[in-house]
Amino acid sequence: MVVGYAKMGLLDTARKLFDEMPEKDVVPWNALISGYVQIKHCKEALALFSEMQAMNVMPDQVTMVSCLSACTQIGALDVGIWLHRYIERNNISINVALGTALIDMYAKCGNISKALQIFKEMPARNSLTWTAIICGLAYHGDSSDALSHFFEMIQIGLVPDEVTFLGVLSACCHGGLVEEGRKIFAQMSSKFNIPPKLKHYSCMVDLLGRAGLLEEAEELIK
Repeated sequence: MVVGYAKMGLLDTARKLFDEMPEKDVVPWNALISGYVQIKHCKEALALFSEMQAMNVMPDQVTMVSCLSACTQIGALDVGIWLHRYIERNNISINVALGTALIDMYAKCGNISKALQIFKEMPARNSLTWTAIICGLAYHGDSSDALSHFFEMIQIGLVPDEVTFLGVLSACCHGGLVEEGRKIFAQMSSKFNIPPKLKHYSCMVDLLGRAGLLEEAEELIK
């Protein structure tokens, strides 16, 4: 019941049932923490994690992914670093989902070098992992590295999604890479069958506008 209400976003009802449970394993704790993160009540999620520790309930990978996502949303690098140390100290196995969450947290909270280190050390990566590092590099203005990761991702056969393209187009915009941006934007629909959305058009208009190509930018949004 707690899991069901939490997934539906009915956190008040889920919390009431949760508080009434005489014994709780990791599953209801995870459901509630994840529910708070999804509605962007990140401080409540992290407070619940502290309560979970006080009750001596051992967290798992799902718990840590949710807590790291909470840190990412509020930019709490210090808490994120503590969680990373907690993972290592308690020998919680870093699977693809947890590794991706660590990369995303470090990249968005300001430590791109640590994000890159974790990315390189991961034995297995999926498209979300590559997207996290590409977007992180773009966010930090490292356009050439973001593009090289994007091309490597495609080369090994992983399929980018609309978030990946937003990251790589942002990288082109930061680096003034007009020709690369044009090609990648065109490939979204022609090669990967992903229709560009407003945010992708906005990136291209920004890229073209900064390069003084105002007529081309106007033509794009017609």
